[in-house]
Amino acid sequence: MAHLLKNRRVSLLSLRAFVALMRHRDLGRAAAELGIQPQRLHYQLRSLEFALDTPLFRVCSPHWLPTPAAIRVLPRARRVLAMWREILDSLAHEPAAQESALPPYGPVAFWVRQATM
Repeated sequence: MAHLLKNRRVSLLSLRAFVALMRHRDLGRAAAELGIQPQRLHYQLRSLEFALDTPLFRVCSPHWLPTPAAIRVLPRARRVLAMWREILDSLAHEPAAQESALPPYGPVAFWVRQATM
């Protein structure tokens, strides 16, 4: 049955693409906001739809109209992105780890030493 399981991994870029497309409703403008090609944004959106197992937009040229599922997902996607920004901000404001806290040979050398014993 393992072949029936879906890959539910979602990238932050997929969430950012979704939020940008919800804001602009235009693939070109949303891609320009993110600094990526429209084809890549489309791929990210399709991978998010695949992971959620539901369509998020209907294309009514030239605009992308959100489905009811997209409207329900939007606040949660924004919260996930806000949490990621908080993580990055907290790391930017914390002092770097002291070198003396690490063993003199570093964590990689420790692993190699333990693996070869």
